[in-house]
Amino acid sequence: MTIDTSVRRYVFSTAMLQEALIECCCGPKVQPTVPLQVESVDFLRLRSGKPASFYSLRSIDLASMPVSIKLPSKTQPIGIEVQFTGAAVNQSSVKDQKTFTVTKTIGPSPKTLAAQQLKWTGANTVQWLAEKSDFAANLDARVVYQLILSGSPPAAITTSNNSPLDGDGQPRKLPSGDGNAGGDFTLQFIFSLD
Repeated sequence: MTIDTSVRRYVFSTAMLQEALIECCCGPKVQPTVPLQVESVDFLRLRSGKPASFYSLRSIDLASMPVSIKLPSKTQPIGIEVQFTGAAVNQSSVKDQKTFTVTKTIGPSPKTLAAQQLKWTGANTVQWLAEKSDFAANLDARVVYQLILSGSPPAAITTSNNSPLDGDGQPRKLPSGDGNAGGDFTLQFIFSLD
């Protein structure tokens, strides 16, 4: 007796048949997308001629704003570093005063601050380096700063697939977001001397 090895029998489970039927009728299974979120916000000063973090916000509750940023003595803040997590950032979507905005408020009217430079230090890490005359030039606890990272189209920070930043969410914690793309990330802060 010989066994015919040219015919191969396939065994299908009910789950495999069901999945094949659904894919045939409904299209391929959509893989969940990972939203782009703000992972951390660091405040920068010059150290050995290069921007370096002196204060970092990571896994912090942002419910009580403004957040007080403690300045070590003789520290002059020069900028902000934002690290994103999740999907890859479309770096061209990060634009000073459009999708990455820093304002300074003393009295009734806010002033939008211009970056001297937006500098990418990694695939998902950007530094906003301020004009020296604007950012924390005269430290005053009455000055409230606000960082807004836009996740609201049409002017939004996006992923390489054009999905907007997941910036909002409750409770207000880092990483940002509520699991759904869209919404602005807003951080109000003040500088206080140590």
